[in-house]
Amino acid sequence: MEIRSTVLVASILIGSLSLLACAEQPRGRPITAEGWKRIEEEVKLTRLEREKFDASHPLKGQVADPALRQLHDEGYACHIGYLDLPRIAKGTSATFEFVRTPLVFCMQRSTQPDDFCMERHVNLSIGWQDPKAPESELRAQLISSVITDRAFRCDTASDVKHR
Repeated sequence: MEIRSTVLVASILIGSLSLLACAEQPRGRPITAEGWKRIEEEVKLTRLEREKFDASHPLKGQVADPALRQLHDEGYACHIGYLDLPRIAKGTSATFEFVRTPLVFCMQRSTQPDDFCMERHVNLSIGWQDPKAPESELRAQLISSVITDRAFRCDTASDVKHR
């Protein structure tokens, strides 16, 4: 539950920062009504993309291997990566320790120049049997491990441009 919440918060934060980048204005100049309208439209389109993905990809609870094959068939490139997620250190209430947590990261670049989402990202939390195993063993675990959570993010042309 702790990892799920952290991954969800991280995904929301990244999405929020992406939207703020759309509103980036030179210092000292307020955002215009047109700028706010553009941000509102991007928020709406991003929400629609997320809803469309949610409806067509009920990944939570699925065995990871066939779900990843489906994403691969749709043009997503996926790999196992690691996040160092903070948690309160055992025996203290004020010290954090970082836990190396394996996740599956997937990305699909759009081939359509007029597509709203230039890149689609899916981060999958997996219920690994042994999360401390080396990556080669984690790959083998995909055939029997279940997806416990996932986060979808749509990067627009302005997000990609601001990197």
